[in-house]
Amino acid sequence: MTRAEDAWRELALRIVSRRRELGMRTQQDLADAAGVSVATVTRLESGRELKRRSSSWEPIERALKWPDGYIERWVNEISATGFLIRASDLSEIEPKARAVIKNALMATLPDVTAGQIVAAENAAIKALREQGLLPPEE
Repeated sequence: MTRAEDAWRELALRIVSRRRELGMRTQQDLADAAGVSVATVTRLESGRELKRRSSSWEPIERALKWPDGYIERWVNEISATGFLIRASDLSEIEPKARAVIKNALMATLPDVTAGQIVAAENAAIKALREQGLLPPEE
C-alpha cells in the first residue's frame, strides 16, 4: 500500500468518525449538511484515492467543523511525508500532549504552579483542536 492510499483510507475513517461525533448518522445527513451529493460523500468515505482536488471539499469541511483546507493538507502531507496518526490512536494523543506540556513547563520554569500547568495544557489542547489537529471535545 502506498502512502497516498494510506492517507485516503485514514481520511475516510476520520470523516466517518467525525460525522458520527456530530450526530450525522448517515452519509445523506452529511451530504445534506454540506450541500453536496451523497455520491460525493460516498466517494470520500470509501477511502479510494482521488486524483484531483474537489470543490466539494470546502462544504464538507465546514459541515464537519474542520478548518478550511483540512482535507487537502491531510492528504498532501501524508502522501509526502508518510507521517500518519491513525484514528484509533487519537484517544492517546491528548493525554500524551498534556504530559509533554507539563514536563516542558516543569523543566524550564522551576517555580511554575499546578494551576499554571493546567491552564497552559488547556490552552494548548484548545489551540490544537481549533487547528483540527485534535478531535473536538466529546
